Amino acid sequence: MATFPLTGKLATDKKEGGYRARSPKPLEAESPRKSLLYTASVLSLLAALIHVWAMLSNYQEWWGYGAFFLILAAAQGSYSVALLRWSGHAVILLGIAGNLGIVLIYIGAVSVGIESVGLIALASKTVELTLVIVLALLLRPYWAAESPSVTARAETPADRDEPELSDNFVGSYC
Repeated sequence: MATFPLTGKLATDKKEGGYRARSPKPLEAESPRKSLLYTASVLSLLAALIHVWAMLSNYQEWWGYGAFFLILAAAQGSYSVALLRWSGHAVILLGIAGNLGIVLIYIGAVSVGIESVGLIALASKTVELTLVIVLALLLRPYWAAESPSVTARAETPADRDEPELSDNFVGSYC
């Protein structure tokens, strides 16, 4: 049996007085969600690598630009790993907001003349917007759980285990 390094307690059931480490629920082998998660993780890693590449040229212009691109690359690389480890609703929303924020910062920088439109910038924005779309697709199960389906049929008394009222209902008790 494994022990926890800090406490030394055995990783057993709580009934026996120890603790059991909680592992994330495994994804099904061929699930579309798993494919989308891997796609999103690769896209985030690709965006991080593009920002590392851009960091090198921007650092020569001013160290602040280089530091900004380094922070972007670290955040997107970390998000790539975090998405595979914790693929919950909040993590997905964080990725959507973060990548849309990066795109908006770029649009602002181009509009005031700080940044110029280039092949590297367009590649990173394409990857980030594709990542946002894939993350939005990962949110679809959450949307379905929160809102009723349009194609759902109306609930009948038989579904609620209630007796149906017939035409002679009143007459049977009179």
